[in-house]
Amino acid sequence: MRADERRDRWLLAALAAVLAWRVLAWLVTGSFNEDELENVQVLWLFHHGVVFGRDYVTSHLPTFAFLLEPLYRWKGPSPELPGAVRIALVPMVAWTLAELHALGSRVSGWRLGGIVTIVGVLASPTLAVSLSEARPDALALPLALAGLRLFDRHARERGSEVRDLAHAGLCFGASLLMNPKAMFLFLATLWAADRHHARDRALGASERHRWLAIFASAALAPLAVAIGALAAAGIVGRADVEVFLTTGYRWLDPVGLLDYKRFLLGRIVALAPAPWLIGAWALLRDRPRAAGAREPGWDAVWLAALAYLGQMTFSAVLVTQMLLLPAALLAAAATRVLRGRSTATTLLVCLVTVIVPAVSAPEDRGGRDEQVARWRYVLDHVAEDRPVLDGRFGSEAFRPLAGRFQQYRPWIYRPEVFAEEEARVVAALAERRFGAVVAHPNFALIPAEVRAVIERNYAPVDRADVWLPRAGG
Repeated sequence: MRADERRDRWLLAALAAVLAWRVLAWLVTGSFNEDELENVQVLWLFHHGVVFGRDYVTSHLPTFAFLLEPLYRWKGPSPELPGAVRIALVPMVAWTLAELHALGSRVSGWRLGGIVTIVGVLASPTLAVSLSEARPDALALPLALAGLRLFDRHARERGSEVRDLAHAGLCFGASLLMNPKAMFLFLATLWAADRHHARDRALGASERHRWLAIFASAALAPLAVAIGALAAAGIVGRADVEVFLTTGYRWLDPVGLLDYKRFLLGRIVALAPAPWLIGAWALLRDRPRAAGAREPGWDAVWLAALAYLGQMTFSAVLVTQMLLLPAALLAAAATRVLRGRSTATTLLVCLVTVIVPAVSAPEDRGGRDEQVARWRYVLDHVAEDRPVLDGRFGSEAFRPLAGRFQQYRPWIYRPEVFAEEEARVVAALAERRFGAVVAHPNFALIPAEVRAVIERNYAPVDRADVWLPRAGG
């Protein structure tokens, strides 16, 4: 290996290390997204006899929230709890990076493929921030990638085929228990498994079906058992199951979120297009073959990546977390093209991919101390039996609004869906039953008549962003 090539390899590894350090730094010190607080809220409500599904709608099974139960008993509900959850997720981030490395290395058969895949995903500050947040995706993503890796090992190696395929299915099953974002990847892997057993191993129909049954039952049984148990207990019904399988986006107003979809695609894809464009080129160039080179793992990546690209294109609803898995698959696919180029060319592509979004759309992750101070103020000034109206800063996680919806977000839900809930909120505001109302950037999006009720009954006292009941409340 020439000295300049060795240098470029080290620079690529250093670039990936810096990006990984940025994710960990944001995880430990960065501000919290309000959605992270939903997990705390689920536990608070559960401990007070308010159960998901039966008493309020939620967009996915609360598996991740209940995994946080030990931390909740130790630190919650308190302003320090979200930070403790973040610290507990450091190993999950390390696992995700390891799975990204394994994915790129296996898909490309290239020593640098894993490093380039990590750079391709973490180059977008927006995606890097999402990886640093305490969401179900913190477990769902590495579990799905682990399922793909184990399937690829099942197809490549002999001696542990049944175990690897069953473990691959269990990984997908555990991922689907967190949220259903990996469903396309699971179905693509199921297709690749059948294709591999028929084409590469020349198995008959009955034997192929046996292998598929092992994989599919391991993947779908955990979800079926969980939903079946909840249904038998009368906690969830058919409508709830439909919500769990569509991550709740069926309620959202597509018209209102089209602008956000354009914003995300511009911020994530347009500012760092190399992994997406080069990955798409790989999908067109390296279509699965009936003969010749046979790569079952790549077959699954190929079909799943196409499915996710279709979802991104045609779905009116798009949020950052929905782009993590397609970004990983496309970045891995891009390595199949870059492996034929010089190391210097690969380094240049990676540097441009990292620098442009870092300069054009930097992420400001400050403000954590202010968030914690706000939550502490709420806990100090609001009685435990009085809810907080927030919807943006997460304060209601410590004093929840127990109703059909976890949060008051009229700027998201369609008016006809939200009308009954809003009437209940307005009545509670008029009677000053809320212990506080939090004024946040979306406050202006609350209907004018509701804001008028708030202003008549609440006013800031010590903090401009937390309004307490007026005298007599």
